[in-house]
Amino acid sequence: LRASSTGARMHSSSSAVHTDVRGLTLKVQIQEPRALDTLYLDDSEHIRWVAIRQRQSVLEELTGVLIVRNGFYLKKMNLANDLSSWTGWEVFLKSDTLVMVMISLRRKYVPPLADSVQDIFLTLSCPKHVLDERAVTDDEMLMEARLAADSFSPLVNRYAEPQRLYHDYLEMIQAKLDALLFGEDAMPWLKASLGLEPEPKLLAWAKSFVKSILKILNEESVLQSPSLLKALGEETATEKDPMVFPYRMVNYRCPGHGVDESQAAIGGPGGGGRNPLECTDEAANAFLSRVSKYLTYCLDGGILGPRFALTDLTSPWIPTPRSQAKIDEVVGFLLHIRPKDWRKPFVNKQIRLLLPDPNIFQHNTFNDRVMQSLVELGWIEKAIMRHAPKSDHGGAGNDDKHISFGYARFLARLIMSEGASINLKASVCRQLGGASNASEHFGELCGALLKTCAHSSVFLRTNTTIALITMCAEEDFVKDKLMESGILVRCIKNIRSGDDDLTRYTLVLLTHLTKDAATLPLMGKEVRENLLMLLEKTPSLESKQSLLAELASVLGQLCNNDEIWKTMVEDPMKPVDKLIALYKSDASNLRLRSKVIFALRKFCDRRTDLPQARKENIAKIHKEVIDHLEKLFPAQALDKSSSMVLDADSTDFAVNAVMLLSTLCKSAKVMHEYFAGIHDLLLRMSQTQLGALDSTREKLHWLKERIPMAKTSEAGS
Repeated sequence: LRASSTGARMHSSSSAVHTDVRGLTLKVQIQEPRALDTLYLDDSEHIRWVAIRQRQSVLEELTGVLIVRNGFYLKKMNLANDLSSWTGWEVFLKSDTLVMVMISLRRKYVPPLADSVQDIFLTLSCPKHVLDERAVTDDEMLMEARLAADSFSPLVNRYAEPQRLYHDYLEMIQAKLDALLFGEDAMPWLKASLGLEPEPKLLAWAKSFVKSILKILNEESVLQSPSLLKALGEETATEKDPMVFPYRMVNYRCPGHGVDESQAAIGGPGGGGRNPLECTDEAANAFLSRVSKYLTYCLDGGILGPRFALTDLTSPWIPTPRSQAKIDEVVGFLLHIRPKDWRKPFVNKQIRLLLPDPNIFQHNTFNDRVMQSLVELGWIEKAIMRHAPKSDHGGAGNDDKHISFGYARFLARLIMSEGASINLKASVCRQLGGASNASEHFGELCGALLKTCAHSSVFLRTNTTIALITMCAEEDFVKDKLMESGILVRCIKNIRSGDDDLTRYTLVLLTHLTKDAATLPLMGKEVRENLLMLLEKTPSLESKQSLLAELASVLGQLCNNDEIWKTMVEDPMKPVDKLIALYKSDASNLRLRSKVIFALRKFCDRRTDLPQARKENIAKIHKEVIDHLEKLFPAQALDKSSSMVLDADSTDFAVNAVMLLSTLCKSAKVMHEYFAGIHDLLLRMSQTQLGALDSTREKLHWLKERIPMAKTSEAGS
């Protein structure tokens, strides 16, 4: 901190406020450490989710918020030589009254036991007038906040030997590691920072497990690099059935609960499942669950690094049914869907046999990370379809983007699960958004998606909205169902969130909903007021242009309803004037201008005496529209116009520009005063692809025939 700052000295588990003579205020909050294995209880597995919640709580108290930056932050100093892992998230925002930089830091694997995390929040703020008066600049604000975050460090007396902070507890850490009480993320940190790994027997069996799997793949000629077998060492033993090793680990760590290894043979192609333990001991069942997570880490890069990962296990097509059954059983064990009651044993059933249970994820737990990987890799859908009747495939076998009904039902139950993480649910939503037939299963998916729409996580709501956009674009009945389910209430909440991505995708969803004339009257007053307020408060910065483009598109769609159109035209916020100013802004890109002229055309395409919507008012942008068209269709390119190919944004702009011109030129006065000299431009445009498009061909012909007459016609409307 600057020497001129004042404030209380920081103490652990406390907060303090520091101020300086320039009006900057730095607030530091240190949270109590909490156990790593409790973070999932309130969706705090990543500092990002915590930082977003902090941001949203601040946004609720501010108006006119502009988020300048929202992303990961890398802490650049380690003044105390701290071995803990640090991650961060940075938010820079401006409101009508306040400017604020919020940096959230997470210190992970806190000494002495390396089993907890501690979150720290640094918030640098100042009144907006301080920046307006140039007493402080944006860059200086960021530099001050980042310097405070970078220099933040724990107070230690033996900083020259940071390992000594853990030294007295290494035996306890090793004991927890041998019991596999550390997660997949902690394993590489413990190895790199403290040189600790699970005890040699467990590590040897883990290598044997991996090598046995590689041997099966190599025998089926689907192992990409057979040299991986040698990389694990000649001394590493293998078994025909890799599943011998997990149960051997349990037998070793929980004596008295093991079985004869001969009982661990493959249960056969029926897939009914097996559990050689048949154990009701809670400790043994819990350890087996941890073994599955540890072996997942070993298999997914923990032993062989990037040379072999989970995708190399699930992607190949294995021709031999018995080998396929072995691999399926390994994957099922890693996924580890088991009852929440630890007294009940784990039974390794095929995924298709679990589908009939509608409460599968209410009564069971699973490995969240493996589930996300298997969903993204498509393994679960393949496993479901492998034994499903063809009538349930829904075209999935012919198109990678098609999903079957059974798989859609599985995904719906998964995102309804309280045990699924935000990342997993978001991954499911992304898969639904990428499916070409998700709308066919909307009846099965509707309840789950609407539930995630109401989730507190902005990130999850964004991904859910993207999935809904895809389904709305495919089928009209999806729009009707969403309107019946009260989607507009959730849309309003999203627009007020202050998150640019969520707001933008919500506007895209509203654009799809407003394309149906039957839904337009349902767009209540609150929706319109929030849209107009968003237009009023959003500056035309480069980072906001995608959002503004979608907003203009929605406003244009709303004009298709006479009552809504009249309400917006008469609104004191004057949206038409705002759109005109937005079009004239130098910061506006081509796509934004295209959507703005679409909205302006919708506002003026009526006979009206309302000044805002008169064609003479909209024609204020005539010079800019013509200039932009001249750049797209220059005079020197006349001979090449027929071969000119426009990109998507340029075509969209040109089409909307032609539509606007044809609307404005319905007024002879406007046509005579503003557009009398564009005949050559229209000729060049008609010789391009615009002259062949159904939406512009007739209008260009009409304009070419009518505009020369404007030189001699009488002015009038």
